[in-house]
Amino acid sequence: MLTPPEILRRRFRRRLLGYSVREVQEFLHEVSETVRALLEENRWLQEERERLSERLQSYEALERHLKDAIVVAERIAEEVKQTARREADLIVAQARQDAARLREEAEREVCRALSEVERLRQLRQRLETELRHLLQTYLELLEQAAPLAASDASDASS
Repeated sequence: MLTPPEILRRRFRRRLLGYSVREVQEFLHEVSETVRALLEENRWLQEERERLSERLQSYEALERHLKDAIVVAERIAEEVKQTARREADLIVAQARQDAARLREEAEREVCRALSEVERLRQLRQRLETELRHLLQTYLELLEQAAPLAASDASDASS
């Protein structure tokens, strides 16, 4: 993969009636900046993916702990005397509600995070496609300009 400095250092041989050195240098600078921006965005997306993955792991650990807590609470509730059973059932019911609420919140957060990752992936794809089209257009323009420059030069020498 080319890096922005490699693009900027790239030199082309000069030929009779060749490309404008200034235009080639400007174009290389534009390409270098675009590649730099894409590399930076890619790095940021990778870091964001890591952060989201870590958050997801913590939510999964929290869910496991909550499930374990519910199992323990249910086991204790079974061992408690009849009078304590009502109180234990209330605690378990509250713990289940809290667990469900936390699980729903975690699932919503995961969905939001996954949606954001998908949106960023689509944005990256769109930007890559647009850059590819832009570069193709520039290439076509350069290819169209080469015969015209040769034609102008032959007209000028006649």
